[in-house]
Amino acid sequence: MVYDSTYKHFTTHNDLASLKDTKVNFQEDPIVALVCPVCIPKEGPDGKMEAADPVVRSLQHFVLVINATLVLEAVFAGIKASNFEDGEWDDWVKPLLKDTAVFSSLLNYKGGQNNIVYITTANYFAKIGFVTALPKKIMINSLGSLTGPFNTTIWFFILLSCVGLMLTLQVISHWKNKLSAIRVRRWAWDVVVKRDCIKNVRSSFMRLLTFVSILQPLIDQAASGRIIETTTRFDMNRCLVGMWLLLLIALGGAYKSKMIEMVVLPRYTRPPNTFEELADSEYKIGALVYGIVQPELQTLNNTMSSRIQHRAIEDDYFEPT
Repeated sequence: MVYDSTYKHFTTHNDLASLKDTKVNFQEDPIVALVCPVCIPKEGPDGKMEAADPVVRSLQHFVLVINATLVLEAVFAGIKASNFEDGEWDDWVKPLLKDTAVFSSLLNYKGGQNNIVYITTANYFAKIGFVTALPKKIMINSLGSLTGPFNTTIWFFILLSCVGLMLTLQVISHWKNKLSAIRVRRWAWDVVVKRDCIKNVRSSFMRLLTFVSILQPLIDQAASGRIIETTTRFDMNRCLVGMWLLLLIALGGAYKSKMIEMVVLPRYTRPPNTFEELADSEYKIGALVYGIVQPELQTLNNTMSSRIQHRAIEDDYFEPT
């Protein structure tokens, strides 16, 4: 009796109800079943053998019905798509032919042997799971990694905002100078003092200091209070600088959180949970018992299945990857 690993296209020929009606009794004779190594039941806390695999649980219930003793034999061999072809018999089939085993739990049945093989199906649904490797440690030695939390577009607009803020401050100072010149006759002494300050602000050296003061908060350095005080004499200038500092608080918080994420989980991306996400991801695709999954992907015949088939590499069932 063979358990079909594709879980469909076959109906149950000998179910438990019909066996109960026929009163089959093996008088506790041993019956060998071929199962995978990890399917062997383990001893539980209460001393009883607990089977996690649903196929083994079905076999355990089956032997109770026919009054037999179940003997599980582990098969250390992968599942081949051709294991039911003449000349290609593997360790899952040979014991059946030699009459040393009665059940074989993992086979890729091709049909055509219904006269010698009885196909049964388990009453449960199987699914394919994705196993993702743990993140690997990487060394970050370059200062260029400090730009990692933000992409190029964000850095470009931050620098553009710095330049725009400085130019705006200069434009405001320029127009304030123009307005002050109109009032020279009425407030001669006061205007002279103001014009001297404005001339200093407009000098090349003061412009450089202003630009440096704007950039200093980006690297958690205190801006020069004297330069800021001289540059932001006017209410409009102070409003602009205040808005800029508030913006830097938000940017600084976002930058530090992304930097912590880079240190804790470098190059982390969310693992795929569906075949579409797997096809769209950059993950390397390794497959176990690929001979069972491949026919289903070929049946789909779409872009997603084609991309997975092109990238999938079958791994050895018993070799660590």
